[in-house]
Amino acid sequence: EMPLMTIMITVFGVLFAFHCLADYSLQTDYLADNKSNNNYILLCHVAIYALTLTFGFWFVSQYTGNISLFWNNFDFIFWCLFITHLVIDYTTCRSKAKFKQLVEVHNNYTEGQVARIRPSDRDWHNRIICKSKETLFDILLLDQIAHMFIIITMVILIVLKK
Repeated sequence: EMPLMTIMITVFGVLFAFHCLADYSLQTDYLADNKSNNNYILLCHVAIYALTLTFGFWFVSQYTGNISLFWNNFDFIFWCLFITHLVIDYTTCRSKAKFKQLVEVHNNYTEGQVARIRPSDRDWHNRIICKSKETLFDILLLDQIAHMFIIITMVILIVLKK
């Protein structure tokens, strides 16, 4: 029998692949662009994500040889993934949208408009835009860390329940 740590690392790796599939490959540009301002689109993305990851947990149950553990926890797995992904993406998408607007306003400035910004304000203006771009990256990073935390927690709960 394999050591518990080997099983957990393998299970996490497989679920990470399913996470990437669900959160990137299966998310169309339309879903990605509109989930920050349309709750129906966000719910569609979350449902696709939760179903894909639930399938990932089924796949993992095949690997670990404990199908009954999956079916006994199916509703917990799906709803935990659904609700946590909804909360995380709702929060990060709404935050990201605000900073994207700042960057877009700046990107739409003509050279003449930028030139008309008083020299004393240009440095301030450029720092705000740079900070907004950094903040967008930070929000994306926090989003992914939160998703990984949920997956790791679920792996630990389910594998240890075995």
